[in-house]
Amino acid sequence: MILCLTAGSIISLPAMAASGSDTDSGSETTEVNVEFANPVTCNTIDCIINAIIDFVFWLAVIIGPLVIIYGGFIFVTAGGDPKKVDTGKKIIFFALIGIGVAVLAKGIAILVRTLLGAS
Repeated sequence: MILCLTAGSIISLPAMAASGSDTDSGSETTEVNVEFANPVTCNTIDCIINAIIDFVFWLAVIIGPLVIIYGGFIFVTAGGDPKKVDTGKKIIFFALIGIGVAVLAKGIAILVRTLLGAS
């Protein structure tokens, strides 16, 4: 609730400032020019692909170890249940595969960029 009120007041502040304190209902209108900066810093396909690969790489670096810890927890708390032991092993295995794919994607992108002579 507080977040909504804060966001609403931040959004409406420029409009209130532009309207001024006049309560006159005259025919004069005030024109407000609002400019937004472009949040996308990439202008080329190469830059966009690199940004996507970087995002997926860092996502894998952050989430991968957490999934490995979860798989280890399932493995350790299996209590001799072969099904849970197998589930824990699979979670750890596939987490390692995911991290490996992310590292390979980053490495292949760097290799291709180097071979093509791109900076």
